[in-house]
Amino acid sequence: SSPIVDGEFVYFGAYDGILYCINADTGELVWSNKCCDWIGSSPLIVNDALYIGLEYNSKEKGGAMAAFDKLTGDLYWTHFTKVQLHGSPAYNHKHGYIVWGTNDGTVVVINSQNNEIIKEFDAKGAVKYAPATKDDLAVFGSFDGNIYVWDFVQDKVMFAYHTDDIVYSTPLIHDNKAFMGSADNQFVVIDLNNFTLVSAWDAGEKIHSSPSFIDGLVYFGTSKGELMGIYPSTCKSAIEYQFPERITNAIVADENHLFVYTVDNKLWAIVTGKQIGRAHV
Repeated sequence: SSPIVDGEFVYFGAYDGILYCINADTGELVWSNKCCDWIGSSPLIVNDALYIGLEYNSKEKGGAMAAFDKLTGDLYWTHFTKVQLHGSPAYNHKHGYIVWGTNDGTVVVINSQNNEIIKEFDAKGAVKYAPATKDDLAVFGSFDGNIYVWDFVQDKVMFAYHTDDIVYSTPLIHDNKAFMGSADNQFVVIDLNNFTLVSAWDAGEKIHSSPSFIDGLVYFGTSKGELMGIYPSTCKSAIEYQFPERITNAIVADENHLFVYTVDNKLWAIVTGKQIGRAHV
């Protein structure tokens, strides 16, 4: 579960089944809620509600989509799923909808005003990372090997690209293109204007790192420890940097640094120079 910062508070779930709220300045616990057995989902905050997926060690119920009061941690609403829910919700600003993938292989659209499920899509495989949304579209990858562009208003798949392995990341939508990696080593770019494939090139290793747009480049990491930064207009490489271990998390940044987390539990800060392509740890 990745944390989310909202004002002076930080929210996150943990594999002890507890949802936490801490003070961002002091680190002090504000509230906690032992709401399930495990939490792997990342939280989303819409108005006063915190949405997150829950996982249970139970034959009767596997998981649940849930909403909590962000100020108190009290449970607002649950919708149970067949199997444990690892997927994270995303917010669509145009309609005020929440789009959420599940391990059941469905992607659901929820009205944030009343928490009613208004649309469902069967992806034929688990959707374990948050979708990306723009206007009427949701873009997401599935364990069925497909990257989908779904118009959830028309309930119509506008484009689907089939890879040869699972898709286990959140896409990036930038300049009306969708950028996304796959476990079959492909980095895929889709034009959302005309729903066509722009490119799909072999990065040389599995891609589980969700792409990020930072300082004019699209960044992502690979399972051979390579950090790549590409130009979004041409998809040509601008920065390549080798780390000693796999990169499976998204790259984040401040004004002067890129922050890279590798699977050997190390957090790296790269100081980026003004000249593209120059970087050092």
